[in-house]
Amino acid sequence: ITLGIRGNIPSQVKTDFSRSGTAHLLAISGLHLSIITGILLSLGIWLFGKRHYLYLWLALAIIWLYALITGMHPPVVRGAIMASLFLAAELSGRQRSAFTALAFAAAVMIGISPQILWDASFQLSFLAMAGLIIIYPSLRVLGGRIAGLVPGEEGAGVTVTRIVVDGMSVSVAAVLATWPVVAHYFGIVSFTGPLATLLALPALPAVIMTGALAGILGIVALPLAQVAGWITWLFLSYLLLVVNGFAALPFSHIVAGKVSTGFIIAYYLVIAAVLWVTARKRDEETSASEAVVRVRSAGPGLFSRLAGQRVMILLMAMAVLTTVVAGNMPDGKLHVSFLDVGQGDAILIQT
Repeated sequence: ITLGIRGNIPSQVKTDFSRSGTAHLLAISGLHLSIITGILLSLGIWLFGKRHYLYLWLALAIIWLYALITGMHPPVVRGAIMASLFLAAELSGRQRSAFTALAFAAAVMIGISPQILWDASFQLSFLAMAGLIIIYPSLRVLGGRIAGLVPGEEGAGVTVTRIVVDGMSVSVAAVLATWPVVAHYFGIVSFTGPLATLLALPALPAVIMTGALAGILGIVALPLAQVAGWITWLFLSYLLLVVNGFAALPFSHIVAGKVSTGFIIAYYLVIAAVLWVTARKRDEETSASEAVVRVRSAGPGLFSRLAGQRVMILLMAMAVLTTVVAGNMPDGKLHVSFLDVGQGDAILIQT
């Protein structure tokens, strides 16, 4: 979990993670980087305070060192770029935007390697993050209404309810954004993923921290590393208990087979339509006075924004053309095709 090395995990354990919808906890991703970034920022502020922004530079350096150690896989690179952009915004005093950071990360990665567009881990990583940015806010509001939460209300019970609602909203948003692609590549759909993730996720930061501590102490003093390892074992035991329990439930998952590309496209079009309708309804609930204020304040910059929209259309056209060209580029691999045509055969070798 700390370094993303999964080669020695028993096959049954891997299967349980897949069936319970928690396989993403084993893969190094933006989730791991978010946890590590939070730990580093807290540690940096504790050590150096906020003088000269040393805590930001410490976090930035270790994030990219961690990404390098774990193999620079697409989800890690995406998380590292987004974290770097957020830290740069903090350093320069600029506003932070998750959607801007996600788009920037995608642009950088595709610009360096256009073929990464067809990489499953790249697609799943960006879809999951887009789900958290776009779908999560609506689910959070809906969950709050269902749970009867009142804005501004306080109390221990309210706090616990908000944590549960927020955790479930995060899990469901990620599942809604990714399950067709997961089914397309892996042929499995889990129904217990959101709840299993909600219960298993609290152990993840402890596993990462104590696991890393055990590895570092092992270089210095093995007995101390063994103590840290026993602490890690406690959290891992809880994690496996949750995963194995949900995987053993009847109807916890179905084997869906390979989902067609047409279905995936239709699904995301429906999701986009639902989000658009929801946004329209939310806009219609805005009072007329607020709308007038917005129109008045927008007047001076109206023409500049119209010009900006034309530029955006041009950039979108360039992006589409670049994507088409990238899709037809050679992948740098040797392809040998055996063509059986009945009365004879041929071998096509493409370098």
